[in-house]
Amino acid sequence: MTAVWGARPAWRGQPVAIFSSMFSPATSRSCRLFPPLLVLAVVAGAFPPAAAAQRPARRQVSGPAPSGESPGGEEAVFRLLRQQLVELLKLQDEVRAARGGYAMAFGPGEQALAFSPQPGVSLAFGYADSFGWSATASHAQFPGRTCVVWVGRIPPERRPTTRHDGNRGGDAEVVCDLVP
Repeated sequence: MTAVWGARPAWRGQPVAIFSSMFSPATSRSCRLFPPLLVLAVVAGAFPPAAAAQRPARRQVSGPAPSGESPGGEEAVFRLLRQQLVELLKLQDEVRAARGGYAMAFGPGEQALAFSPQPGVSLAFGYADSFGWSATASHAQFPGRTCVVWVGRIPPERRPTTRHDGNRGGDAEVVCDLVP
């Protein structure tokens, strides 16, 4: 019986020897169990925990990068719009956890969300049902430019695009018109 030492994982700090007799019909029971254990280890690692299978991690939002510009500038306004949509994302997650579905409007009521945007910011639901929603944010200072977000099962033709540049993001991704 010849032992082959090579690039195999170590078992409890020791290199694993693979014997040429391991693949013969007369292989011992412990050697025959090795392939099913390997398959089990691969399959167990292929399924993430349930918490990770919920919503995909939020990606970096598009739009202007933070800078030292004055608070009333275009970049500051877009930062505010993105912050408002991220806050709306969090609130909608809480509503879904509590009610089993998303809010479909702003204001009082069972199907509504009590949310007051910052002065100058206008938020509107473009689509909403118990399985998904989309929203658009704009600012009075830059009426032709918007930020958008959508979450859940939204028909592709109902997913929002930004007004000026036509940008469209993925699920739970806030995207904005680009600042020139």
